[in-house]
Amino acid sequence: MPLLTALFATALLMALGLALALLGMGETTLAARDRDARAAEYAARAATALGAAELRLLPSWSVVLRPGTPSELAGVSARVTDSSLTPAAPWGGTLDLRALTSQLQAETDAAGVPGDAMAWRLFAYAPLSRFVPGPASSRLYLVVWVSDDRADGDHDPSADTNGSIVIHAEALGSDGLRTAVEATIQRVPVTGGGPDVVRLLSVRPRP
Repeated sequence: MPLLTALFATALLMALGLALALLGMGETTLAARDRDARAAEYAARAATALGAAELRLLPSWSVVLRPGTPSELAGVSARVTDSSLTPAAPWGGTLDLRALTSQLQAETDAAGVPGDAMAWRLFAYAPLSRFVPGPASSRLYLVVWVSDDRADGDHDPSADTNGSIVIHAEALGSDGLRTAVEATIQRVPVTGGGPDVVRLLSVRPRP
């Protein structure tokens, strides 16, 4: 009987130890996922700021909204773009940016928001290491799309008539990580011949 009790106690302690080890591994995994999600959100927000900085340099946003070749591309691209629309992902495998554009367009169309139709164009797309000077260990991939805003009122997604444009930025990572942020910016002409002022009207995470 004492031997059985000792064996039972040993088995119970081993099971308890295994449960604690699994719990610790689960907590570590959750913490890592939370860290990666936060990093992706910061990267997506930074990508919207970089997109806005690039757009500020252009004399007209209509040239960006026109379809490029292929039509998923903006008429004028940002300075940071990959050499292919099926680039290598930093975590392995490849990305299909044309398919991602079609997915974003389908999600936008399905939302049924009133106003002018939106047409997303790829504006900037590259690994995070291409956007950030110096060495970078992050395995995120950033994609920035642009579209005319719904309040434009001209029913032409390839032309900007009210000085406002929407930026949609996503940070993509391994295991299906995908964080999106949308921002609306506006160009305000300055009297006296100075450079136009570009101001942020809104920024929000997109589910």
